[in-house]
Amino acid sequence: MRTYCTYFDSRFLARGIVMLRSLRRFDPDSSICVLSFDDTCARILTDVFGSSIRITAIAKFHSENPEIAALRSSRTAWAFYATHKPAFVGRVLAAEPAPGSVTFIDADMCLFFDPSAAYIEIGNAEIGLSPHRFPANNQWLAVYGAFNAGWIYWRAGAPARQCLADWERNCVEWCENEVQPGGRFMNQGYLSGWPEKYPRVHILRHPGVNLAPWNLDGHRLEDNTREIHVDGWPLICFHFSGLLRDASGDWFSTYPRPRQFELVRNALYKPYLDDVESESLRLREVYGTEGTGGSVRSLKVEPSYVRVYAPQR
Repeated sequence: MRTYCTYFDSRFLARGIVMLRSLRRFDPDSSICVLSFDDTCARILTDVFGSSIRITAIAKFHSENPEIAALRSSRTAWAFYATHKPAFVGRVLAAEPAPGSVTFIDADMCLFFDPSAAYIEIGNAEIGLSPHRFPANNQWLAVYGAFNAGWIYWRAGAPARQCLADWERNCVEWCENEVQPGGRFMNQGYLSGWPEKYPRVHILRHPGVNLAPWNLDGHRLEDNTREIHVDGWPLICFHFSGLLRDASGDWFSTYPRPRQFELVRNALYKPYLDDVESESLRLREVYGTEGTGGSVRSLKVEPSYVRVYAPQR
């Protein structure tokens, strides 16, 4: 049984619920742990999923990790949230009964296929990393690190514990939304040094894991109606990073328009955002909250952004 963990607040509820439902659909026997950044989020997740997921309230987490709680006033909201990632994964890995492994997955991802192929590829590795795979036109993004922190795997054992302890110490020391000399950036820049620092780190080759706006142009997509293929492999999960919703309800990507835009928009963004909009409508009707992903990032839509979805009106 695989264990996943993630975190988000009530402003991200619709998108977080869609991600969790996709996990339940394609990895139904997995264990799921969520760090809820506010009480409203915890209450609604309990209503929606009951005991099928484990929810950690932020007050409890902070009472057990006061060194992280103490950073609230000195960091931006986004950086403060990001500081929690290694600590939360470490606590999940140390829980009883102990999981055999833990995979962190960002709340703005969505599964489209059974992820078993990724774990077969990882095999007996201690740590699994998802490379950014920046194509030539996006090499300028390499300053943000070789690997993406939205999907990371650890096998339970001494290397994982050491990795997470080191990473937690790094993030408590520094975790901000700015690129620093030596490759530091949020919690993500630290990952670049892991293959040399820890034993048996596997860098995923499967192109269908963590497909994202920044690497789309490096791959060939096909939609065969039943499933989407990436370079001939089934798409396992897409990272819907950089999505913003304007006042009219239209959704925009902060990334440049990809080469296969029509396919990407119709086969990826439309079904995902149909689900997000449907979930948001239910959340508004029942709980009075939208949960469409504003969270702690800016909602300002710039002229360069690409419209990827317009809900039916």
